[in-house]
Amino acid sequence: MQKNQFFYKCFRLSAIALLGCLVMLAVSSCSKVEKKSNDPTCVKLTKAQIENWVQKGYINPNDSSNIVRLRTAYGFPGTVFKVFAVIQKGDSVINESLTELTPVDSCNKKHIHLANFITTGIVLVNISDWNIWKGGKSQGKLIDSLQYIQFTPYNYVYSPFTILNYDASAVNKDGTHTADILLGKWPLPCPPCENCRPDACPTTCAVCGGVFIDSTKNITVDPVIKTPQ
Repeated sequence: MQKNQFFYKCFRLSAIALLGCLVMLAVSSCSKVEKKSNDPTCVKLTKAQIENWVQKGYINPNDSSNIVRLRTAYGFPGTVFKVFAVIQKGDSVINESLTELTPVDSCNKKHIHLANFITTGIVLVNISDWNIWKGGKSQGKLIDSLQYIQFTPYNYVYSPFTILNYDASAVNKDGTHTADILLGKWPLPCPPCENCRPDACPTTCAVCGGVFIDSTKNITVDPVIKTPQ
């Protein structure tokens, strides 16, 4: 009888210990998955997404007023990292064009080292400037080799702030990259105010596209631009 009680106690303790290990393992696995999904990474705007914008009339590559606005949801390490693109025509934003950009599986995130505290503004790109149009912009068709546009986040340092910006490259169907899709005209983030287009000037900026005026102090500030890291 005592042997049975002893065996039962051992079995019960072993079962509790095993259950505890399984719970800890499950929690650890979930934490790793969640952390992985939150890490800043490269994102892509696919050829199909751009073609959808064209078909629905959201963009016209011959119209220089068609602007792609990149907005990022991110605060600091461990928080969600999501990037959205929306079309702006003139002073109006086409809400129906809002598109979430998906992560690039092949992205080497070891080269992405965003600051712990980073400002996320807006990156405004004139899509008609992109070197991705077949036979020039007049046809409104994308080049056959294009698979997607890859955006890679990096730290843009504007003393004393660090602001999120992106490098862009075209990824072809054969996996090769065309780095300079904007012929050296990839924009800087807005704010800082002098980087902003007049038609997308934040209310906190007194002047856009020129001398930066600190509207809170009403003084002119000479911008200090450091080399992006």
